[in-house]
Amino acid sequence: MTQFSIIIPTYNSGEKIQRSIESVVNQSAGCWELIVINDGSTDDTESFILPFLSDDRIRYYYQNNSGVGHARNTGILKSRAEFIIFLDGDDILHANLLKKLISNAFSEYDILTWSMKTVVDGNEHISKPIRQNSLYKHRTSNFLAGSICYKKSLVEQVGMYDTNITFGENYELGLRICQIEDLKIKIIPEVLSTYLQGTKKRKSNTLENQFKSLVYSYRKHNELYKDNPKELSKVFYFFGYLLEKMSRYKISSRFYLKSWISRPLNVKALIKMIYLTTIK
Repeated sequence: MTQFSIIIPTYNSGEKIQRSIESVVNQSAGCWELIVINDGSTDDTESFILPFLSDDRIRYYYQNNSGVGHARNTGILKSRAEFIIFLDGDDILHANLLKKLISNAFSEYDILTWSMKTVVDGNEHISKPIRQNSLYKHRTSNFLAGSICYKKSLVEQVGMYDTNITFGENYELGLRICQIEDLKIKIIPEVLSTYLQGTKKRKSNTLENQFKSLVYSYRKHNELYKDNPKELSKVFYFFGYLLEKMSRYKISSRFYLKSWISRPLNVKALIKMIYLTTIK
């Protein structure tokens, strides 16, 4: 019986996808299946995938470019295992990951999460499971793709990925899952995967895309924010920050003001508002 479905959405990953697939094939334990969703790549990505298809544990699907959320949802619908791990085309699972999940009695939990090494522009950082804010009911986890294993039924219960969100989609999914009562979460305090992002300059990271996705998410979860003035202040402040970076100073100052009104202790927001309305 297949224990884990590992889902990789890929778009113009080139030879990097080969490294990700090899990290699954090289797992030291576990009964797994790998589902690769090619989200309309226009480069030679497919040529690096096809040689692996002689392994009947690996299945490959091509779809017209529809975004990472849609690709992951396609993978969920194609999956056969009770537990799911989302892996990006520039992520690597360490060889002992599945062995660790098995030794930690994975089937007794809803979520298992671990530390992940991220390498961006040559700089290394360890992303550990942390105690999330009150919106997440203070649950401890790491929601980055490649650092969490979900019980599939949970992901289906909350409606899978919201395809309208193209930045922060993993944390928005995690936010919905954290609203489920009595979640059983296992924290594995080890680095068991690596995220090899060549650069921060990617389409999903543009200021415009961040702002659009985060505003959508805020509106979607407006009721949660209403009950959490501290987090409401934070999100307004971040909107102001993004808009300031885009040189949209007038509307940026309004969000800084909203941030301060939501939480008057946030004096920094007030200072930013005054600065933008008097200097800029």
